[in-house]
Amino acid sequence: KINKINMAKKNLLLAEKIYPKKQIVFSLRKDINNLDKKNKIYLLKNEINKMISNDKWENIEKKYNEILILDNTNYFAVEGLKVAKKVNNFFYNLNKFNKEPLLLTRNEPFEEAGLLLKKINSLNIKSRELSKKILILKNNLNLANKTTTVYIKSDNNTHIILRKIGVVGKTYSKTLKLKAGKYIFEGKRGGYKTILLEKMIKLGEKQINLEVI
Repeated sequence: KINKINMAKKNLLLAEKIYPKKQIVFSLRKDINNLDKKNKIYLLKNEINKMISNDKWENIEKKYNEILILDNTNYFAVEGLKVAKKVNNFFYNLNKFNKEPLLLTRNEPFEEAGLLLKKINSLNIKSRELSKKILILKNNLNLANKTTTVYIKSDNNTHIILRKIGVVGKTYSKTLKLKAGKYIFEGKRGGYKTILLEKMIKLGEKQINLEVI
């Protein structure tokens, strides 16, 4: 089909030189241009279908835009572009949460992630890569609500404070239940240098042992 179009273009150039003002030449040019456009759109559609199978959604969005440059009323491209933009937005937000899972320990990001999953489900997109990222986020959402058991060992003379959380006080041993996140334990005792112990609790950690003396 491409070879036929190229041959038609060459013949058209020849006809334009011989009959530059004849109406039939203008009509032929229009027909050839339309045929060329339809062929390009056909090839772009085939590319898009292959890319969907391979989860190349950023490229898919570009290809839909290429079709719309050729024909801005093309229904296939208009509707497909809407879906591609949504899918790429989903990938962006899934990556944001999956790269920084500790965000989910805060109420607002936790609710935002839950809403994101509902929106993805409503779109009903078949994508292996999207499914993988959804599973990771679901698992992290589940872990974000769970607590880690923190065993604190001390000397019953050190006054312990868990900054931004509360007072632990003086103790030989204490057990706390804390969600994943960054914590700073402060130990004070008269005549001694104050100590600061910074601890990052990861999602899914079940138990941590700390000594604050």
